[in-house]
Amino acid sequence: MRPDISIIIPVYNSQGTVERAIKSVVNQSFTNWELILVNDGSTDHSPELCKNWLNNPRICYFSQENHGVSVARNSGAAKATSDWLVFLDADDELEADALALYWDSIKCNPQQKIFVGGITKITGENKVTKIPEEGVYQAKIPGTFCLRTVVFHSVGGFDSRLKFSENTELFHRINLLGYSEILLKKATVKYYDNPQGGSKNSENLMDSLLIILEKHNDTLSSHVQFLYHQILGVNYMRFEEFRKARIHLWDAFQLKPFKMQTMARLMIAFLPPLAKIIYTKN
Repeated sequence: MRPDISIIIPVYNSQGTVERAIKSVVNQSFTNWELILVNDGSTDHSPELCKNWLNNPRICYFSQENHGVSVARNSGAAKATSDWLVFLDADDELEADALALYWDSIKCNPQQKIFVGGITKITGENKVTKIPEEGVYQAKIPGTFCLRTVVFHSVGGFDSRLKFSENTELFHRINLLGYSEILLKKATVKYYDNPQGGSKNSENLMDSLLIILEKHNDTLSSHVQFLYHQILGVNYMRFEEFRKARIHLWDAFQLKPFKMQTMARLMIAFLPPLAKIIYTKN
């Protein structure tokens, strides 16, 4: 029987968590799914752990050279055989009724192309559930959305250059085509917050935001542009690149000139000794 929903998990050196993610799919209350595991050049035991699940006919696995999470997701989507896609990171979990919730929503809204659920954010022992709200800007997290396969392919999939904000950028292109989301009032994914990575993660974030600003400068809302310039300005100060920090904080100030915090940050960017004390690279 042809699956109704394809779940795609990109796998890169995820031996500590990937089986947890796989189990969260296998244990779904909704059963007509396929799971596509994409090994993105792992060098640990992730491939062996994935292959242990191949006795389940609904699970398929393939490997590619390491090209990054966006390429891995695109590769998985190219192999999907269903009309609907869900992307799940190897260190997260679907809630037990996530696919059932998506499928019920699809049946009730047959013309709709995109559904977005909430998240249960887990940091150590703390759990916080966040439900999407109308009119509130939010980054999209893999596993929180289910979208039509044809829509995903029509916009060209994920931008392979991005290592951060790739989901938000994807949704921006989808929204530009006139598609909107239905927001579900339940969490569909357990998102494990792992605040590691340090300066390398900051560099990846900055590179991605610069790409998005260049790519979508004419179509991003002023609020999103303001947010991105603020993030870039603060991070450039952390890396002691004060000229670049001033450029982005000035852009943010021009977008929202009455934000005192932005004005304060801009002034600090002109005082490198003070900036080095306040903004430290970690």
